[in-house]
Amino acid sequence: MMKIVLYLSVLATVMCFISCRKGNFPCETCNETNKPPIASAGPDQTITLPADSILLDGSASSDPDGTITVWLWTKISGPATFTINNPAASKTVVKNLIRGVYQYELTVKDDKGLSAKDTIQVIVNDPSQPNHPPVANAGADQTITLPTNSVNLDGSGSTDPDNNITNYTWKKISGSFAFNIVNPNAIQTQVNNLFQGVYEFELKVTDAGGLFSKDTVRAIVNIPCNNSIWPAINASLTQIGMLSESRAPGAGAAGNKIVFAGGWKHVLSCCFVCGEYQVGSSVVDVYDINAGSWQTHQSSKARLIGATVSAGDKIFFAGGYSWVFYPSGGEWDESFDNVDIYDVSANTWNATHLSKARERIGGATIGSKVFFAGGTFYTGNGYPNQIWDVSNVVDIYDMGTNSWSATTLSVARGNINAVVIGDKIYFVGGMGYGINVSNVVDIYNNSTNSWSTSYLQTVVASLSPPPGMGVIDKFYSVGNNIIFWSGQFQVGIRNLATGNTSVACVSYKPAYHINNKIVFFDGSNQIQIYDPATGNWFKGISNPAIPAGIGYSVVQLNNSLYLGGGLSGGLEQSVCIFSNTVYKLTW
Repeated sequence: MMKIVLYLSVLATVMCFISCRKGNFPCETCNETNKPPIASAGPDQTITLPADSILLDGSASSDPDGTITVWLWTKISGPATFTINNPAASKTVVKNLIRGVYQYELTVKDDKGLSAKDTIQVIVNDPSQPNHPPVANAGADQTITLPTNSVNLDGSGSTDPDNNITNYTWKKISGSFAFNIVNPNAIQTQVNNLFQGVYEFELKVTDAGGLFSKDTVRAIVNIPCNNSIWPAINASLTQIGMLSESRAPGAGAAGNKIVFAGGWKHVLSCCFVCGEYQVGSSVVDVYDINAGSWQTHQSSKARLIGATVSAGDKIFFAGGYSWVFYPSGGEWDESFDNVDIYDVSANTWNATHLSKARERIGGATIGSKVFFAGGTFYTGNGYPNQIWDVSNVVDIYDMGTNSWSATTLSVARGNINAVVIGDKIYFVGGMGYGINVSNVVDIYNNSTNSWSTSYLQTVVASLSPPPGMGVIDKFYSVGNNIIFWSGQFQVGIRNLATGNTSVACVSYKPAYHINNKIVFFDGSNQIQIYDPATGNWFKGISNPAIPAGIGYSVVQLNNSLYLGGGLSGGLEQSVCIFSNTVYKLTW
C-alpha cells in the first residue's frame, strides 16, 4: 500500500528540478537501456577416440546489467551422432561423439529478454583413420567506423594435419542485409558496402577427404558521432505573437490553427519554498495562421496536458495532472480524466472524459478512431500517503459515432510511444512499475479491428529487409519513413518505398516531416535535417539564434515549426521564469 512513499520522498526534489527545466518532466531516460548479455561457450576442444565425450561449459557468460536466466546448447554442424545430456544447463556433457568436426552454439538470454550467442568447435580424431579434419580459423574480430565500410576476411590461419585443404567458403550468418563478399571462395577476401551494426561471417574449410570445419568472425561497424562536418542550411526564426499567459503549454495543430493548451505556469522555487500554488494552467491560446489573429479559451480543467492528438479537423487534449506545493514540503498531485476537443472548422469546443484519470498517455489516430493508451496516475489522500501507478487502459473515441469504448494493453505502462505504420498502430515501450516494459509492443490492426502483442526486436526484425541498426530502443513513423532510435543518440531512417536505411548521430528524438525532409528538433538551438531523396544530412542554423529555453512546445503545421512558451531565462536563483513568446521557424 506504500508503493511510492519512499519513491516520492527521495525523488521529489529531482522531479521539481526537472519540472522547472522541461515542464511535464518527460521520463524518456527513467528506464536505462538494457544491455545484451555476453555469451561464452568456452575454448575449442579436440579429443581422440575411443574418448567420445566432452564438457560444454558456458558458465563464463555474463550480463553487464542483470542476470542470465536461460542457457541453450544446440549443435549447428557436424556428424548426426551425438547426445547433449542437458541442453538447458550452463554446463553439460556431450557424449556418443564420432570422428569429425562438431560445432555447438550456446544461446544465453538475460532477465529482460535480450540474448547473445557464441560457438565452440569440437574435433574428434580417429587414430584408425588416415585422414584428419581441418581446423578453420576465421581470424580476429574487427571494428571499423563509417565512412570506412569494408573489412578484410582472412582464413589463412586455418590448418589441416594432412595439409590437404581444398576449399574455403565465406558466408554471412547474421547482421544487416547490406554487404558484399567480393570472393566468397578465397582464403582472403574483402567485404564491403557494410552498414552500422554487428555482422558475423562464417568460414568453412574442407579437405580432400570431404572433412570440414567452421569458424566465425565478428565485424562491428560503428558510426562517427560528429555532425560538425554536415553542410549547413539557414533557418529563419520569426516572432508571430504572445501567449496570453506565460507558461510551458501542450500544443497541437489542425487546419489553419495552432493551439497552445494548459501547461506549467507561475514562478516556482526548486527548493520547496513555493507557497500553495496550483501549477497547471487552464488557458488555451489559438493562433490562426491565415488571419494572423489570436483567440483565448478556458479548458475544462487547469492541468498539464496528458496527450495531444490531431485527427482530421479536430484536436484532442486528453488527461493530464497538476501539482500543489505546500510550505511544509509536501505536495498533492492530482490526475485528471478531462478531454477537451477543439473543432477547427466550426471553431467550437467540447468537453468529455476518459474512463480513467491519468497522464503521460500514448495518443494516436487511425481511420476514424482516436486512441489514448496507458499512462501514469496519482491516487491517495495527499502527501505522504499518495501513490503513483501505471495504467493499462486504452480509451478509444470513434469520430464517426461520437462514442467511446475501452480495452486494455497487455501490460500497464506510461510514456508510451504510439506509432502509426500502414493500417496498424504500434504502442511501443514506456515505463512500468517494478518491471521493464521497454521492449513490449501492443499492436492494433485497424483493418481487422484486432489486437496482438509482440516485442520491439521482433517487430524490427520482421521488416524486410531489417534495418542496419544495432540496439534499437524506440521507433517512430514520419511520412513514408520509419525512424529507429538507439540510446546512444544513433538514429536509422528506413524509407519504406526503397528499403534504404541511413544511419547517423542526432541529438534529439522528436521528428517532423517538412518540405519532404525529416527534421530533428526539440526547441533548442540545434536542428538536424535528413533528405530521404538524396540520403544527405544537414545541420540547421537559425538566424537569429533560437533563445535558450524558448519553445518548450513544438508543433508542426504545413512546412513550418511553431515554438510556444518555455523558460525565458532558465534558472535564476533556483526560480523558473516562464515565457509567453511564440515563434515560427522555417528554412
